[in-house]
Amino acid sequence: MRFALLSFGEQPDLLIHAAERLDARRVAYGDVGITVNAFSRVPITIALRNSK
Repeated sequence: MRFALLSFGEQPDLLIHAAERLDARRVAYGDVGITVNAFSRVPITIALRNSK
């Protein structure tokens, strides 16, 4: 998760842009959240929350 924080921590909306390339879908977790079907029947959800 450190990669997600370092890459998208200051601009969490960029996570949505990157998710489009992974065929992910937006989810209602945190300020910005996505779910990627990384493996068959194994969804991975990443949620970022603005700490300010």
